[in-house]
Amino acid sequence: MPQLLGEVNRRIRDLATKVDPQDISSWEFVCECGENGCTERVGLPLEEYDQLKLADGALLAPGHALKRPT
Repeated sequence: MPQLLGEVNRRIRDLATKVDPQDISSWEFVCECGENGCTERVGLPLEEYDQLKLADGALLAPGHALKRPT
């Protein structure tokens, strides 16, 4: 599930770039924790999102942890 949520966020990122590549405002991304029923959103500027993904990090809402496969 976290991989699917990561893909959703990549598509949000791609759309944001098409709208305004120089945008410095926050965009809403989905929490990538993978918990059933999680509907949290995380507002980040595109630059911060890019930095997180370059570090191979998961985008998590405050207090959320990445769900481990069972």
